[in-house]
Amino acid sequence: HMDIDSREWIEEAVEDFGETLLFVSHDRYFINRFATRIWELDNGTMTDFRGGFEAFRAVKAERINSANVQDNTRQKEKKPKPRRPQSYEKQLAKLEREIAASESRKAEIGKLREIHFSDYAKLMEYDQIEKDLDEELEALYAQWEDLAESSI
Repeated sequence: HMDIDSREWIEEAVEDFGETLLFVSHDRYFINRFATRIWELDNGTMTDFRGGFEAFRAVKAERINSANVQDNTRQKEKKPKPRRPQSYEKQLAKLEREIAASESRKAEIGKLREIHFSDYAKLMEYDQIEKDLDEELEALYAQWEDLAESSI
């Protein structure tokens, strides 16, 4: 923070100095006027830019915009799956157990049919049980499919 006379004196001295000069400043006018190379230290990373301050700012802004566009594109491409409730796996496992049990009962009915192939009354009873099991399985498969699709 210098007065005008001091600033003018430093600017003249820098203009007349024919060697390399390293300076640190927050004065954008001063940096823009004299810098031909910018070193930026950000988050422990050193960036070396050959050029003036305005060009450095433009390149940096473009990089930030490109990074934001890429991040937005990635976020659009990878839509996060909605988090399913913890009971999802439990519901799915329960449905699969019920399906397995119904299929097992249906297989048992098939074996009983073979055993009682000559008993008309028993076969009619097995037909009804098998019809009920088919309806039950159809409903269980539909529930399983709905639950599985809701997890996608």
